[in-house]
Amino acid sequence: MFTRIVRGKLNPANKMEAQEVIDSAILKIKEQDGFLFLQYLEGQDDFITITTWASQQDMEAFANSSLIREIRESLKPYLTEEPIVRSYAVKTNINAMWA
Repeated sequence: MFTRIVRGKLNPANKMEAQEVIDSAILKIKEQDGFLFLQYLEGQDDFITITTWASQQDMEAFANSSLIREIRESLKPYLTEEPIVRSYAVKTNINAMWA
């Protein structure tokens, strides 16, 4: 499994509009090949998305897809800076829901 983490800063004045874009994106992301899991974390003026993929190839295909370009363009008016993106191999996964 591989995980992609995106951290972005939102303009608080447009937070509700940004949330609509993010909600719409989540529905599309979960339909991608190899998608396993998504968490959306919301702070005062920032957010983090954590997506987990079956393989590195699935994660990279999503990262280079037209969908992610569309999501970035849709979110651009609501961001105060360029999001930070990191990718990781999942070495351990413990979850009470799956125990």
